Amino acid sequence: MKKKLFIFFFALAASVETMFAWTYERVQIGDLYYNLDEMSEIAEVTSQNPKKPRWTTNITVANIPSSVTYDGVEYNVTGIGKSAFSGCNNLTSVKIPYGVSVIGKSAFQNCSNLTSVVIPNGVTTIGKLAFNECSNLTSIVIPNSVTTIEGSAFHNCSNLTSVVIPNSVTSIGGYTFYECSALSSVNIPDGVTIIEKGTFSSCYGLTSIHIPDGVTSIEDFAFSFCSGLTTVNIPDGVTSIGKQAFAGCGKLTSITIPNSVTSIGESAFGLITELTSIIIGNSVKNIGAEAFDMCEKLTSMTCLSTTPPAIDANSDKFQPNCILYVPASAVNAYAKAVYWKEFKEILPIPSLQ
Repeated sequence: MKKKLFIFFFALAASVETMFAWTYERVQIGDLYYNLDEMSEIAEVTSQNPKKPRWTTNITVANIPSSVTYDGVEYNVTGIGKSAFSGCNNLTSVKIPYGVSVIGKSAFQNCSNLTSVVIPNGVTTIGKLAFNECSNLTSIVIPNSVTTIEGSAFHNCSNLTSVVIPNSVTSIGGYTFYECSALSSVNIPDGVTIIEKGTFSSCYGLTSIHIPDGVTSIEDFAFSFCSGLTTVNIPDGVTSIGKQAFAGCGKLTSITIPNSVTSIGESAFGLITELTSIIIGNSVKNIGAEAFDMCEKLTSMTCLSTTPPAIDANSDKFQPNCILYVPASAVNAYAKAVYWKEFKEILPIPSLQ
């Protein structure tokens, strides 16, 4: 009996796997290649070579049809599959039809001459590394059907100057715009709650950015080395600021950390060479090593907590010319606390005297 049950479940598992497999894999129709599912009559564009997804033909324009016909059966094109155009260096423009819902992982990775792409309404997901290294892509409009932009989707699109992200987007993956050095403006939708690791790191062209009120966490390297950033708002509701989150944002002159923040990561505000003042909210309990390292112009720090936050033991002393302002009732506590006592002066906050 056990043997028969085993055979039954094995056969069932095999049938389920087959149900999700493509009926025809890598069929060439015109200039493009497709995976076809005869049961559901859908197709996805796929790569030219499954083992080495690099195009060797001289295709320059890809007008992807909304449907294709193979062996007398019509298939609706619903996806741009993994690595579909990866390494297609001659590709300059692509038109994606209505009906496509997913742009897959690495779909246009290393299409270094791609300058124009139209993403139609109906696409819900832009996959990981989808447009990675598309160094000649200058602008892109994301339709309001998209809810998810996965990690590194536009990594090192070095000529991308602007991008419009609709409010439908609730998730922007880590390193999505990393090294988009020409990006001068970008909006973060209200539905985003986490600025993930490295999302805007090394976006040198950004001068200002609005972080929505719903954001609760700014992760490691989120805005690191955005060297053109002159203003930034950290909204109430943010509870943690990760490692090197704003490190190297050298043009920031002042920062206010709201009362909702409880932890500040290692080197979070390090190497901000123009920073002169900072206000730390009253809920911060832990500050990572070198959180304000090499902020050489920092002359005023205000800490609203009545209990000195714990500072990582690996931290250097604060700048010798920096004055610390704390609640009047807490001056003695800070004067005795490790690291805090190294400030040039510790004074009561004038407005709280």
